[in-house]
Order: sequence, then C-alpha cells, then structure tokens
Amino acid sequence: MPTNLPAEARAKLAEYSAARTLEEKIEKLEEAIGLIPDHKGTEKLRRQLRRRLAELRRELEERRQRRSGG
Repeated sequence: MPTNLPAEARAKLAEYSAARTLEEKIEKLEEAIGLIPDHKGTEKLRRQLRRRLAELRRELEERRQRRSGG
C-alpha cells in the first residue's frame, strides 16, 4: 500500500538523512513523524521511524552517561 507522504514530510526525512549530530537527527525525525499521516499505508513506515527514534535516544543517553563518567 502506498504511503502517499506530504511534501513537508518528505523534506523532513531528507533533512534527517542529512543531519550530522544525534540531537539534530532526533529533532528532524520527531518533526517528520509528526508530519506523516496516520493511516493503513503508513503503519510500517511510522513503526520503523519510531523504532529508529528510540534507538537514537538510547544512543544519546549512553553517550551522555559515558561522558559524565556514570
């Protein structure tokens, strides 16, 4: 089933791909997820993006803990 994403969502996904820092990637991915319509055709895409967002947040938390020595 096609996702039929709006142009804004496609642009945010492109910005996410171009982002360099973890914080920037998380921010752009959150914005993209918010712009993707919630319907049957986008279920898999939304699930994949939310999973990736969770991984990025976990990685950021691990980096912060390592940096602080805890």
